[in-house]
Amino acid sequence: MQPRDKNTGKSSGGADANEAEAGSKFLKYRVELSARVRDVFALRKPKSVTALAERIGVSRNAVYSWMSGESVPDVAHLKLFADELAVSLEWLVSGHGFPEGSPAGYVMPMLHSGALARSEKIEASPFAFQREWLQALEPSFKGRAEKEIGNRLLLVEIRDDAMLPTLARDDFGLCLMTARSLVREAKTVPPNGLYLMQGFQIRRIEWQATTLIGLVRCDNAAYGTEVKIKWPPKEGTIYGRILWYGRRP
Repeated sequence: MQPRDKNTGKSSGGADANEAEAGSKFLKYRVELSARVRDVFALRKPKSVTALAERIGVSRNAVYSWMSGESVPDVAHLKLFADELAVSLEWLVSGHGFPEGSPAGYVMPMLHSGALARSEKIEASPFAFQREWLQALEPSFKGRAEKEIGNRLLLVEIRDDAMLPTLARDDFGLCLMTARSLVREAKTVPPNGLYLMQGFQIRRIEWQATTLIGLVRCDNAAYGTEVKIKWPPKEGTIYGRILWYGRRP
């Protein structure tokens, strides 16, 4: 039997459930907000937390409590925090969008998978990728010139179902193009994962460090058996490693 409110005589079970749900949502928001506050500090690297706190109008301990999730700033202080560190208030509050507002960044070339000829048209990708995100994705980009980073990346649009369920038709893969000199000079095999291969097909390779043999396969079992390749591969066999893949928004 549900307990009843003494004044109204109505069951209080529903109210308790609503309060519990609201508390759970707030806890989730507090944890996610604190993670985004820490992301802002990692992105902007302010020199002094004390000076930042003074400009916002709070104590240094208050800022640290936002980072730890012990407390949540009110909207006014959150806006000041966003303005001071030049990040999007919408992203800070909701997680939607990008830390720096519009996704200004690298617009890299895009190729459709399955292109067999060099004459295949290469288009500008529909996405832009932020410098900080790319540097976090690939540590070797840190300290590199923008043009150098852009020249090593290619966005590939998937046009088959060979990698289902990992990749579906119209998904995208961001490829780090492998310089020939890096392949020749490599002493060890690269990491296991997805690679852009001859014919601009994305396939999974599992490398055997002792034998320097890579097992190439499709994730979709309907596409048959594995193929073996030797490391370092022949020129044109592997174009690069897939750093990231995702769906068209």
